[in-house]
Amino acid sequence: MDATILPVKGAPVLWGYRNKMEFSAGTERWFMKENDPGTPRDFALGLHAPRRFDKILDIESCLLQDDERNTLFQEIRKEIKKEGLSLYNARTHEGYLRNVVIRKGYHTGDIMVNFVTRDDAPERLTPVVEHILRRFPSVTTVVNNISDSLGMTAFGQKEWRLHGPGIIHDRIGVIQYEISANSFFQTNTSGAEQLYSLVEDFAELTGQETVWDLYCGTGTIALYLSQKAKQVLGFEMIRDAVQNARQNAKKNDISNCHFFEANLDTFFQKNPDLIQSLPGPDLAVVDPPRAGLHPDFIQQLIHLAPPKIVYVSCNPATQARDAALLVENGYSLVKIQPVDMFPHTPHIESVALLTKT
Repeated sequence: MDATILPVKGAPVLWGYRNKMEFSAGTERWFMKENDPGTPRDFALGLHAPRRFDKILDIESCLLQDDERNTLFQEIRKEIKKEGLSLYNARTHEGYLRNVVIRKGYHTGDIMVNFVTRDDAPERLTPVVEHILRRFPSVTTVVNNISDSLGMTAFGQKEWRLHGPGIIHDRIGVIQYEISANSFFQTNTSGAEQLYSLVEDFAELTGQETVWDLYCGTGTIALYLSQKAKQVLGFEMIRDAVQNARQNAKKNDISNCHFFEANLDTFFQKNPDLIQSLPGPDLAVVDPPRAGLHPDFIQQLIHLAPPKIVYVSCNPATQARDAALLVENGYSLVKIQPVDMFPHTPHIESVALLTKT
């Protein structure tokens, strides 16, 4: 494969780039040799120690979020201690507070604070919430998610809205989004805008094309490309994501995007009549999970034979494996653009262009 591998595209923002930070609360602090021996070991609000579900590194700030949210986080820590809220123990599954999640709209400045608790008792949070609202008028909404799951998840089975609308707003390009506590949204907004711009450049749309967005998630790439395409069809397995994609299209008055709930491992084989009834793709965009494309789906993609494929990947190893299979079956790998979406981590995105030979 004589593809052109372009230089890594650096991240637009190196520090404070995450729009969402999820902090864990617990009673088992990860103790380091630098700590004062008298430091309390039963209070930790921060990030999990590597490969430890039970130990939490207690922190007062994080360079992956901006100064405003670090100041807010410090005040929340202080008030949690002051009010004596019990923290969750991952071993015994006791304690009240499990997580503090802070989200911010990169373009709007909206801020959401989500307190994830084991018990359904939102009144315990009232003093903390009232204090932060007095100190930080930029906090536009506060919610309380309830999770009694034994797993380490900040996704709640029930949600109380304690202040504001329960959502924040942001945009990628010109596409506007409503973001709830549990909805997926790219955690690096400026990085996502750079990534999607590259996808658009690789696609070279003229306005006449039908685009199939496969593994479309909440439709962010599909909606971004809809401005330059005749129509976009999105396919996604997760029902809530499909519903969010449809809502996002409606919110932005986009009528040329249509979304289908589809397990792509088997969807094409099980729904041949539907596939036949749809306009064929001039371009296929694939953005699979880290495991890459399912072998059965690759065969269906080869049979579908789109003239052009733009493959977006968070795992260059599986992308290379899949690209090799496509090349063996009539495609040319034209170019690859690595993208640094998450500075100060080993992770990298990769965008590849393949054309039918």
